[in-house]
Amino acid sequence: MRIQQFLLVMTLFSLFGCTTIEDCQNDPNRSYMIIQFAHNEIVSFDSIRFNNLYRLDADTDTLSTLGVFLDPQLVRVDLDFFTDSVDYQLSVSYNAQLQIFELDCNPTLKISNLDTIGHSFDSLVINQTVLTNSNFNGDVTVYF
Repeated sequence: MRIQQFLLVMTLFSLFGCTTIEDCQNDPNRSYMIIQFAHNEIVSFDSIRFNNLYRLDADTDTLSTLGVFLDPQLVRVDLDFFTDSVDYQLSVSYNAQLQIFELDCNPTLKISNLDTIGHSFDSLVINQTVLTNSNFNGDVTVYF
């Protein structure tokens, strides 16, 4: 009976023990901020402007969350949300640092010290100040 268990364990080890997982997939850094909108109704914007330069893709959709990539060369992001009746602004500061998770992986961006500079929403909450791949529930929650 012990020999059968030993052979079973060795067979399972040989099947699953040789499976390689890319170390790059385990990188905890995330280079984009997730904004979650807490509202009783569906949130719809006419447009969303990013750093006063251009509109975000698919910005006329109804939203519950919005992902915004953060530029490593900047220290803040300014977002303008336009509706039919009210325009909202959100300015967020952050620190960006390039990191190498593993030597065989591409450099990644570590975003830390996420903080609000200003906003025109009713209120908002910063849920985490360091952006990691372990939390996709929203880094900033906005309340109307």
